[in-house]
Amino acid sequence: MAAEEQAFSEKKLNAILDRLIQGKGSEEIMGPGGVVKDLTLRLVERVLEGKMTAHLGYEKHAQEGRDGHLTYEGEKNNETITT
Repeated sequence: MAAEEQAFSEKKLNAILDRLIQGKGSEEIMGPGGVVKDLTLRLVERVLEGKMTAHLGYEKHAQEGRDGHLTYEGEKNNETITT
């Protein structure tokens, strides 16, 4: 990423973060159920979804996943194995 693009991205991100915490106290930002917890949860979910997409080779809910191969929901085999 070019230095100008990175500086623009940082400015944009800082503006978004400023809007998220504007008027909130420390407990609303850092406490249970606060902004930090919500942002962390969303970030982890996006990373895991990206890893799953890379692993499977297609996006969630994509038509490619409907042909019987591995899916986001797991194998489609409902057969019970008993011994």
